[in-house]
Amino acid sequence: MFFSIGLAGVGLLMGIGMYFTTRLLLKGFVKYLKYNMSMVKGGMKHA
Repeated sequence: MFFSIGLAGVGLLMGIGMYFTTRLLLKGFVKYLKYNMSMVKGGMKHA
């Protein structure tokens, strides 16, 4: 009983952690795409 409650708690904490990790990775990926677009459009002039 206690083991299953503990696992449920760990799962909830992991879910919250993955939510914030996904948001951080998404922001980084968008910055990476914007950087690549600026390189394709203007080379090193706009970097």
